[in-house]
Amino acid sequence: MQKDKSLNFPENFVSGTASSAYPIKGAWNQDGKGLSNWDVFCPRPRAAWNGQTGEVACDHYHRYKEDVGLLKSMG
Repeated sequence: MQKDKSLNFPENFVSGTASSAYPIKGAWNQDGKGLSNWDVFCPRPRAAWNGQTGEVACDHYHRYKEDVGLLKSMG
């Protein structure tokens, strides 16, 4: 079966990633980090969907090596 080339990115295509610290990092109270405006705002009733905060988030603070490995595996 021939692979459909229209599904491939061009050879010179450059991909990247982006994120925002609050919904990614977590570790809101570690290593001397002070409170951000989001740390104060989100725990308030009805301030964030389903009461979610960035206290743990995606926990990139503790999982950065794994996250970088995932990015590397994607090329």
